[in-house]
Amino acid sequence: MSKDWMTKKLPAEYDYVSPGGASEIRLLPSFEQGEIVHARTHPEKPSIPGTLTGVGEFFYVLKGEGELWRATGRLEHVVSLHPGRCISIPPGISYQYRATGGPLELLVTTVPRWQKDNWVEAERRYWADEGKVIGATSQAPGPWTTVDLPKDYHYLAPDGSEIRLLATVDAGGLAHCTLPAGTIAGPVRHRTVKEVWYVVDGRGEVWRRGGLDEEVVEPVQHS
Repeated sequence: MSKDWMTKKLPAEYDYVSPGGASEIRLLPSFEQGEIVHARTHPEKPSIPGTLTGVGEFFYVLKGEGELWRATGRLEHVVSLHPGRCISIPPGISYQYRATGGPLELLVTTVPRWQKDNWVEAERRYWADEGKVIGATSQAPGPWTTVDLPKDYHYLAPDGSEIRLLATVDAGGLAHCTLPAGTIAGPVRHRTVKEVWYVVDGRGEVWRRGGLDEEVVEPVQHS
């Protein structure tokens, strides 16, 4: 019997290499309206600079350290990447990134779902292939956001979990959800919103029901 949902563990083997050439991409459940993938970047060289068309992206750092350059017009900015930091890349923004000192692991969210035609190589760059800085940066604010995971939650969701808001674009956003140990979330049903959950820490179970389909996902833990 088919279901309207999907459960997938992070695969050991990556599905493809990102168009920027720097990241191993592991696919996770997705919808046409958006997707989350796991990206692992090694520190050998920076990515090829790219520009997104028709989609926006968020990078949420899970492990490692790195840097990311974003630019549009005369505005250029370089930001450090570290665990708990979330950055947005709106459509039309040029960007380039690199890992520093070791592998960099990211959750990359794209809204709507990413297609190959959504990425084109940018006309300028900040790092040369060997990592030498060849671009300039004004460090001026631009049409993008950088959000660090806050200590205090913004609000409680209808199911009782703690919600910490991260970066957003017009088509969607990313949030961090915490359910305290030993608690049970209240049952909810979204009328229009579609969600993808990725477990970053802890153990738990998820019950889902739709029509005649019903399922409890066994305890899971991110490793």
